[in-house]
Amino acid sequence: MNFKTITLDNNYEVKSLVFDQSRTYLSVGGSDIRVYICKQWTEITQVWVTGEHAQFLSSTDMDRSLKFYSL
Repeated sequence: MNFKTITLDNNYEVKSLVFDQSRTYLSVGGSDIRVYICKQWTEITQVWVTGEHAQFLSSTDMDRSLKFYSL
């Protein structure tokens, strides 16, 4: 049963999907990272990964944690 469809750019290749622990936000990873708030299913931010040889992405959270992700 499909309850929501998010339409992305034609050439956008999704490489990963991650919900946060509270299932409030959805992060979609591809050529950039897009974050959606799940109640309204609207995009709230886009993050571009810069540098051809980038190895990590970092993020912070409201619980004051700092996380590093391998690209």
